[in-house]
Amino acid sequence: SGKYILTEHLSMCPGDSIYFRNQWFSDTGKFVVNASSSNFCDTIIHVIIEPIENIQINIDTQFCDGDILIIENQQISSDTSFITFSNDIDGCDTIRKYTVSVVDWNTPSVTPISPCPDASDGQLILDPNSLDPNESFFWEDLSNDHSRDNLSSGSYSLTVINSLGCEKTFIYSLDELNIPSPQFQVQPADCHNDFQGRLIISNANGAHSFSVHQNPLLGDSAIVLDGPASYHLKYLFEHCPADTFFESTLIDTLQLTFDKDVVSDCGALVE
Repeated sequence: SGKYILTEHLSMCPGDSIYFRNQWFSDTGKFVVNASSSNFCDTIIHVIIEPIENIQINIDTQFCDGDILIIENQQISSDTSFITFSNDIDGCDTIRKYTVSVVDWNTPSVTPISPCPDASDGQLILDPNSLDPNESFFWEDLSNDHSRDNLSSGSYSLTVINSLGCEKTFIYSLDELNIPSPQFQVQPADCHNDFQGRLIISNANGAHSFSVHQNPLLGDSAIVLDGPASYHLKYLFEHCPADTFFESTLIDTLQLTFDKDVVSDCGALVE
């Protein structure tokens, strides 16, 4: 009698078992199997089981909001993640890990410049750096300029298209410029200056070229008032067209009055 020594190389996928020479093996490594042959000689078999790694693939994908994406017979309409298995040619599994998400949009940076009241001098300025290099855009008038000029107050839309063909529309509003009223004080008239009062501008707030009843500005800060009356202060504003006058609502009913103590020597003019 004698002994035969053999070496057998096997491979196994993770989680599998191998049946060899009437034995099950569920682990990888080196093993010894004794077997009897027909001539009563012993056979010693060195079994070497090597692991075969599963193939793992990570897949990240996006789709347009409102669409339905189909992946491996699964319908997807919102953010999700899942794993699928399939047999490879070597008998082991191919693992696919999917991470699926709806396209996340960055809001484009648009600077609004308000128009003056009843004017069309507003602007919308799009910062090109706020868009992805692969994104394109167009306005509601189908233009694709970064700056929109000569706009009146209202709403305007900007549609952005990404590399997947997804579209997202953003709305921007232009409000009329808030024209601040100039601040002023009234200096009453007296009989020593021919009953002419003064309207003193204390803070122009960006206004200029003041007038009341067509009377121009007196010096840099005062307007002549020709007697007791209701006055409306008119002026231009520094950011608005030169032919657009504004009228102060602060003195719509301003009544120039006389102080009896100041003008008591004016006789019948004071009752």
